[in-house]
Amino acid sequence: MSNKFISNLSEISIVKSRINNHKTCMGKFHTLICEQNSKHQHLKAEMKQIDNKKYQLLLICPDCNYIQEYIPSIILNDDK
Repeated sequence: MSNKFISNLSEISIVKSRINNHKTCMGKFHTLICEQNSKHQHLKAEMKQIDNKKYQLLLICPDCNYIQEYIPSIILNDDK
């Protein structure tokens, strides 16, 4: 699974679920925090439609709308 573009909507649901699970593992993994201000809320996964068949999954700060395109490989990989 690539973090750039996803063509299968079920993959997006899987990655969003992994992002939410990752947020609950504080202390075990580095949390997904805003690069602009670490006191902001955790980044949230949002889907951006690129065309009819491709979507991009982004991490967005709900406080300042900072956008992070990079999603850590530990979240994207099937094996944990």
